[in-house]
Amino acid sequence: SGISGGEVEITDIDEETGIINTTITMKINGKETSIEVEDGDSIFDENLVYQINKVLKENNSEKMFYCAVREYDDDLNLINIAYSNESDITKINKVLNKSNLDISNFKKDAKSTSI
Repeated sequence: SGISGGEVEITDIDEETGIINTTITMKINGKETSIEVEDGDSIFDENLVYQINKVLKENNSEKMFYCAVREYDDDLNLINIAYSNESDITKINKVLNKSNLDISNFKKDAKSTSI
């Protein structure tokens, strides 16, 4: 399986589940990267956003991936992903702050523990 979106290409995704955590190994623009997903997290993890953004930064991309959480209750949270530039994200966050949508601000590099 793979994801391709112009500036970033993700291929060769493998998943290895251990007792405590899951390790995802992927190639991002041809560079192999391993990310540990913390136990209890969904397959999406902010570490994935961090690693992809690291490659985008190396390629001098103006756009980055940002994520925000929308909380419904204890059992259901939605993760929203935006691929945009910082000035647009700042404008979106201003709108979110004035709304009553219970969506956290979009952030990049929310977690950077697994490098």
